[in-house]
Amino acid sequence: MDKAAVARVHRREEAAQGFPLLRGCPSTVVLRRLALLDTMSDLERRVYADQLSVLAEAQAAAPLAPAGRMALLARLPLVAGVETAAPGRPDLRFQGVKSLARLAAEPGGIDAFIRMQGLAGVAAEPPLPHVPTFEAAVPVAPGRLRKAVLGSLQARFGGTARKVGADLEQLEAALPRGRMVLNLGLGGKGVGAMSRQLHYSLWAELDGVRMAPTAYETVWLLPALWDLITVANVEAVAAHLVRVVEARLALEG
Repeated sequence: MDKAAVARVHRREEAAQGFPLLRGCPSTVVLRRLALLDTMSDLERRVYADQLSVLAEAQAAAPLAPAGRMALLARLPLVAGVETAAPGRPDLRFQGVKSLARLAAEPGGIDAFIRMQGLAGVAAEPPLPHVPTFEAAVPVAPGRLRKAVLGSLQARFGGTARKVGADLEQLEAALPRGRMVLNLGLGGKGVGAMSRQLHYSLWAELDGVRMAPTAYETVWLLPALWDLITVANVEAVAAHLVRVVEARLALEG
């Protein structure tokens, strides 16, 4: 089975199970996508996965001009509907943990923001399941995040970590069929820093063939930007990073 076929099967299986690997990613970008997918029926989610495979394979084959992409999306109505969905009103479910911490520090806290924006229902809820309550919206310190993710990755893959920039760590590890290089970008300290806490990418050389840099979320045409990492969930996040790296490597066949 070629790589495109492996990815198609993976998308179908994940859609049939309710996207468990995506749900574990502490990312507001992913939560926005899942909120749309959760409005679909089981059948629609499976069809969406197949349509997304068509788009992903077309984009991988050659760069799509805007007109060509629009023409292709016209044949993929579920994907087009998700991509063109309006952002909507402010929604606390899609605020990163640093943004929530900033709101909590304002006079009146998050309750004042809810009243000012007239939020109600799910729009006034925290980013479940990663941040179960607004009180839990305490961003993890970059140093602790670094220690947790590198600890989990090295426990699984071994390898050597090195700092290659002020906020960039790199882990190189041997694999049964070659080697992997994983880049980990860590956000700055404090709630005033960028909301993004972690972004990652990896490439591997397997059986002498080098893959292009990628991430698990790329399978779903989403960026790998994690911004819902708290002092309470950092260990779970580190464990999930191992799972998505394993899943992405498995898609290389």
